[in-house]
Amino acid sequence: MKRTTKEWVRKAENDYRTAELLALSSEPLHDQLCFHCQQAAEKYLKALLEELDHERREVQIQAIGVKKGNRLFVAGEEVEL
Repeated sequence: MKRTTKEWVRKAENDYRTAELLALSSEPLHDQLCFHCQQAAEKYLKALLEELDHERREVQIQAIGVKKGNRLFVAGEEVEL
């Protein structure tokens, strides 16, 4: 795994752990929980794109769609997996 990929995965896992802690809280903060889940997903996607040598652009989770098979679309462009 590339060094940059590892950095994105580490950041994503930190967001995911933060979301887990918020979910287990006696008084869950739902907005913050959702924010950290969304951030983790975006950072995992950035890690995947980095590892596959795709030019990284602004990645926003709202711009992602997955199709059948090995086809992933990011911002309307197909990315081969």
